[in-house]
Amino acid sequence: MRSVHAVAARHGARTRVPTPRRWRGAILAAVLALLASGCASSPATVSSAPPPAASPVAAACDPPVGPVVRPTWCALPADVRAFVDDRDGCDHFRGEPSPEGNTADDRERRQQLVDAVRRLCAGTDRRLEALLELHRDNADAMRVLATYERNIEAGP
Repeated sequence: MRSVHAVAARHGARTRVPTPRRWRGAILAAVLALLASGCASSPATVSSAPPPAASPVAAACDPPVGPVVRPTWCALPADVRAFVDDRDGCDHFRGEPSPEGNTADDRERRQQLVDAVRRLCAGTDRRLEALLELHRDNADAMRVLATYERNIEAGP
């Protein structure tokens, strides 16, 4: 993947990279502000109470952000959630249009799409069938898994 500077230079744009010399004034101002805040007339109170513990469900489950809302996401088995994450990425790249041109950028993008599909889609047919069998008694899991197309890895 090209850096922002390489792309900008290719298009004739000049990029301004921050240097330590430019940061010096900002760092000095921040240090002075911190020192000044320590000289306040009333000392800060220190609480000896431990911080509140994070909920184990919230720590273990973070619903994905996207167009599909799944209210029962955290109730799904972890292997189903992992499959959904992988398969959604797979389906995203499967549905992305491939550039038709023959420029270096088009060839590079086509290769990126092929690599992403190979990486994210490999084995998902087998995983889907195994999960459907394993979780056949879990209505929420079956409802989510039923939305995925089967046999996407089969060749023409």
